Amino acid sequence: MRAGRGTAGPPRALRVCPPRVIHVFRVFGVFGVLHDFRILRVLRFRQAPPARPAHVLSAAYGGSLRPYDAPALRAVEAEPMDHPESRAEHPGGTHTPARPTPPATVPAPRPGGRDKGEDRGVRAAWRAARPSERLCHGTGAVLTLSGLAHLVVLAVDGGPWDGPVSWRKPVTFGLSFGLTLIALTWVTSYLRVGTRLRTVLLVVFAADCVVEVGGITLQAWRRVPSHLNMETGFDTAVSMTLAVGGGVLVVLLTVFAVASFRHRPAGPTGMPLALRSGFAILLVALLSGAAMIARGVVLTRTGHQEAAYHSTAPLKPLHGVSLHAVLVLPALARLLSRTPWSDRTRLQIMHVAVGCWTATVLGAAAWAVLTW
Repeated sequence: MRAGRGTAGPPRALRVCPPRVIHVFRVFGVFGVLHDFRILRVLRFRQAPPARPAHVLSAAYGGSLRPYDAPALRAVEAEPMDHPESRAEHPGGTHTPARPTPPATVPAPRPGGRDKGEDRGVRAAWRAARPSERLCHGTGAVLTLSGLAHLVVLAVDGGPWDGPVSWRKPVTFGLSFGLTLIALTWVTSYLRVGTRLRTVLLVVFAADCVVEVGGITLQAWRRVPSHLNMETGFDTAVSMTLAVGGGVLVVLLTVFAVASFRHRPAGPTGMPLALRSGFAILLVALLSGAAMIARGVVLTRTGHQEAAYHSTAPLKPLHGVSLHAVLVLPALARLLSRTPWSDRTRLQIMHVAVGCWTATVLGAAAWAVLTW
């Protein structure tokens, strides 16, 4: 006996029954009752729901997941998603309609470009930042503005650009420390470092930057040398404070550099190469700065104060060139991630950029050795 067009056929769960049992069920209309009450559909809804698709978080950081965003991602993935069959598709059912997809605040990155909701300006980025990141960004902005303000002072007051007593030092140190603090706050978000450790390191680094720039600016307004100045007790205290602050910088930045090589950093194509290369070159800047301080202290202790002031000149180009690679190279990788070029092309450009920067550092090192 073949079922008519309007008669419901046997459900899948009962197709394994013997033909006689199916015939009896069809005669008494059991299949119609089952379909009317949608028993099988309710049973299907009791099965384990499919997992919610993982959407990439923090699109403002190059469309990549930052290490400390992993708990948030796991929470999104662990939250069950409703069954795709909603009440609108099955009138009279007991299942609630499916919830919409995750909000547009964390959109999936579009290859070769950026979505309209990806960048919402500085205000949105400021709201999304952690308190420690806001502190570091604000401190870096203040230090940068301080350097620009002293550039105006230099233009109005005049004076030499070189020498131990010059407005050049608060200008260059303010700009350098301000931009470096902002850059380190950004690039360390790609490193696989614990949230608490990163927060502590960034806060200490920000405080150290303030101490360094503050001491140099103070001595510039007093019209006395800031580094290697042992003329009076106060000058000695300022000079030693700056030297100790330099040692703290070496420790903090070395920790970040080791973290970049210990675990592969996150980020778009080319960002791991940019971060590792930038931190490796930054170590050269730290070593050259330590060498300048050590040689100057030795000359000062032996009574050669003027020679100590001029002993740092050969290493200054090397120190300056290698200091800002950690800012320029990741910024280049970030810009390349917004282009429609292929990953292979982006990576090739990053290799060329790293090679050029390394060649510049080697040239500055050769000049420092020849003029030492």
